[in-house]
Amino acid sequence: ESECVHELARGWKDEPDTLRWIKKRAQNDIKEKVRIAAVREIARGWKNDLDTLSWLEELAQKSHNMFIHSVVLEAVAYQWKSHSKALTWLKHLVQESKNFTLSYNALDIILEQEKNFPLTLKWLNQLVEKSESWLVQSTALLGLIDRWKERSTILVLLKNYVQGDYNWLVRI
Repeated sequence: ESECVHELARGWKDEPDTLRWIKKRAQNDIKEKVRIAAVREIARGWKNDLDTLSWLEELAQKSHNMFIHSVVLEAVAYQWKSHSKALTWLKHLVQESKNFTLSYNALDIILEQEKNFPLTLKWLNQLVEKSESWLVQSTALLGLIDRWKERSTILVLLKNYVQGDYNWLVRI
């Protein structure tokens, strides 16, 4: 079935009902594989459509499926990597989403795409100190260590964090 979505998106892209039909598959198909294929095809085939980025953002926030979250985040990061709205949205998810998996996946995408999304020491530091998610905290901490371990401030931060944080999952 996912092959059908792929062929339809590529062969009948200009047909008026194709996008609407594929969006329905992305939102409601009973097979996860079809939903994932539909999201990928929409991101690839309609990346120049003004509504696609907003639609994908909405889909990620409404979906309860972690695989759909990952596919949407990857699509946004890769298809719109030079679009400032993409970075703003990904950062918003990291900081504001109540879905910790979605927050973590957004941060992971930002760290992977660092050359496209310039990171700041201050922003990662804030995540370490203020995030409600131990997963986001520990990922941001690892991001700091990987990128700025030569700075003395990182050593101080790391020591303070290990001594002062009560979340044993982050200290590991």
